[in-house]
Amino acid sequence: MAEIPVEYNPWVDLLRPYEPGKPVEELARELGVEPDAVVKLASNENALGPSPAAVRALQQAASRMHLYPDGSCFYLARRVSQKLGVTPDWLVFGSGSNELIVLLALVFLRPGVTAVMSQKSFLIYRLVSRTVGAEPIEVPMKGWTIDTHALQEAIGEDCRLVFIANPNNPTGTAVDRENLEAFLDRLPGHVLAVVDEAYVEFMPEDQTPDLISRMRNGRMICSLRTFSKIYGLAGLRIGYCVAPPPVASLLQRVRQPFNVNSAAQVAALAALDDEDHVRRTLKLVASERQFLESELRDLGLEYVPSVTNFMLVRTGDGRRTFAALQERHIIVRPMDVYGLSDFVR
Repeated sequence: MAEIPVEYNPWVDLLRPYEPGKPVEELARELGVEPDAVVKLASNENALGPSPAAVRALQQAASRMHLYPDGSCFYLARRVSQKLGVTPDWLVFGSGSNELIVLLALVFLRPGVTAVMSQKSFLIYRLVSRTVGAEPIEVPMKGWTIDTHALQEAIGEDCRLVFIANPNNPTGTAVDRENLEAFLDRLPGHVLAVVDEAYVEFMPEDQTPDLISRMRNGRMICSLRTFSKIYGLAGLRIGYCVAPPPVASLLQRVRQPFNVNSAAQVAALAALDDEDHVRRTLKLVASERQFLESELRDLGLEYVPSVTNFMLVRTGDGRRTFAALQERHIIVRPMDVYGLSDFVR
């Protein structure tokens, strides 16, 4: 334990701070170059940036920044509920979907219970589970895809949450729709399935599992969505959880007031209506992914075929690749924290 006089929760000693992608400004300072000279590919951000409509909405709202935000995200909740075909009481908004993972842990996890997840999936699931004293159980993947059978086998009487990132970060793969839906239909009633759909907009719609109809039929499922990726609002930190109203109500009880700032709300509302920006993003991602795959094949480098806006590539020593590309003003993400020391993303 750390040498401080105040007793603290012992499981904090098991935690390791999350290491995000290196900021553009940090590398620019190190190299003595302007930030515009740096290309960041580490954090799966939208290469087109935010919607022009979102930028205009921010500019128009700037004069109201002295006011507290709408704690209920009323207008945004109304618009998202219309888009999804649910009522606003199905929605909980957060400062990025990460905050919603924390809220789920606060409500459902504690010492003595478990949360099940895949080994090579978003590290925050493990980190947040341990933060509240629960035991994260990580199961192997099937190749590069989440193994729903392994998840099922790991669920015991003490399990409360099972995390499924679909598509998965950092592999960029998705579970087959029928496979995932069958898994969700088999889940025991004492377990809540948390389906993290941060990258779901990059998938063809006919391959996207139907979660909401299952929630309506009483399945214990919630979905996490974000405005950080396809909508290009990562810097504003806004996401939302879609859940049956009894689950959403529990999350609202532990949510901090004013947790989503005004700028994020107005930008997200404008971004939702800019379907042209989404289409242009999807077109760019598809063409650049195809180009990158071709170039990697020519170089003889192994990669994991992706359905998202990022790709996992085997380069040998990932940290060495990371350092070498930084000298060329390019930031990628070494994957040793996922046990993939010879990969970058």
